Amino acid sequence: VPINNPVGGRRNAAESVSAGITGKTTEGGGYGLLVSFICMIFVGLGNKLFQVFQTIPMHNYPFFLSVLSTFVYIPTSFAYIWIFPSHISQEARNIPKLTFAVMGFYDAVSGVMLTFAVNFITKRTLVILLQQTAIPISMLISRIALGTRYNVFQYTGAFVVIIGLLVVLAPTDSDKQSDSNTDTSSELLWMAVLVLSNVPTCLSTVYKERALGEIDINVVYLNGWVALYQFLVSLPMVIPAAPLSDLAIEDIPKNMQNGMLCFLGQNSIVNFSSTVNSSTDLLTGSPKYCYDINDGRNPVCDDCSMGPIYVTVYLIFNIAYNICLVCILKYGDSNILWLSMTFMVPLCNFVFYMPSVPGHVQPKLGDLIGLLVICLGLFCYRFAKSWSKRCCRRYRLSRALMESPRTMFHNQEKETEAIKRMANHITLGNVNNVEVMQTVVQATASQLEVRLQRTPVQIRNAYLHRLGLDIRDSPTQR
Repeated sequence: VPINNPVGGRRNAAESVSAGITGKTTEGGGYGLLVSFICMIFVGLGNKLFQVFQTIPMHNYPFFLSVLSTFVYIPTSFAYIWIFPSHISQEARNIPKLTFAVMGFYDAVSGVMLTFAVNFITKRTLVILLQQTAIPISMLISRIALGTRYNVFQYTGAFVVIIGLLVVLAPTDSDKQSDSNTDTSSELLWMAVLVLSNVPTCLSTVYKERALGEIDINVVYLNGWVALYQFLVSLPMVIPAAPLSDLAIEDIPKNMQNGMLCFLGQNSIVNFSSTVNSSTDLLTGSPKYCYDINDGRNPVCDDCSMGPIYVTVYLIFNIAYNICLVCILKYGDSNILWLSMTFMVPLCNFVFYMPSVPGHVQPKLGDLIGLLVICLGLFCYRFAKSWSKRCCRRYRLSRALMESPRTMFHNQEKETEAIKRMANHITLGNVNNVEVMQTVVQATASQLEVRLQRTPVQIRNAYLHRLGLDIRDSPTQR
């Protein structure tokens, strides 16, 4: 029996019941979803891995990396704005620049904290795992700022993720023999910085949702202005960040200059005894000695031979990753995004377990157990509720028979609208955006929900639909 589908088009009753159960349409087939999933996995893995790889040759220049990854979006975004001014609505142009400045401030703080933490955490797998703390942190902030309510599966998933992280961190604290060359206190400090970098990221995402609301803003226009203010805010942040990286304030200009040279493949900090041309070293201001990056001592000798490749590839992957992200959110299925983000966690860890990979980590039993626990927590947080509904046949049938066709698609419409709103509010330079996005999407969907008591007409239409009669859910019948 054909029924009207408010999401778009007509479908028979069986297709409608199936859509109400799975939350997916049958149009377009699964081939496109599979391709989207594979592309997101490939580009996402490249983005996360080269975010770590670039810090190996650029170890002495984390602030240069942070500034560069923000600056790259300024000329590209404003070139688009200048070439295609008709793509920018007047409503978007009327947004106060102070709004973009606040977003840039949050993203700048988060970006600098994240880049420094990734640079100085020696156990590379922890970078990927600690970023999952964005889930409990964003849940807390969204609950306070947006009044978001969570189900038992999400609370359980967040708790399991924390337990998994504690399992992974336990060997780091206790196995002092294998980590004798590592400054444990410094390692814990940078782990804490990485975790805390999720706070400004979440605040930025929540502020974007509150400040922009339902404004249909061009994502490139948003990113151009946010990147500009993020770049301007990042520059003075080098002063408080310099002491944390054993850099004297008066050496900041020289460090930025040497960072540019390293990006071009030229070493600046070298050991005099290992070089032929000492005069070159004197011109660059190199210290009289330096150490290998694996020695755990400062200063670390430059090894910039792979700097141009790693940094350039990371910037390419970062731009491609964010383009894929926006496309999936606007035109695809959000479940593909959540599923790919979940699979990236073990895949990134397995890549770092390979001996031939830069920054290779020898896995321990606690690492593998903790990784498994974290993955279970991620699946529980993101998918347990929907899977539990699909497994409960009585719930599915009663929902499909008792609700009107419009109500069946109501929840999917809310989430779709919230996701498309979020796609317009993504700042591409903030790599942690995706980790906190799901909680804000849920909060937005809850705000879009309009809880109405069913009228007698709606009850009658639902009853007629159960009898197999053709129903038109028009405004006059509601």
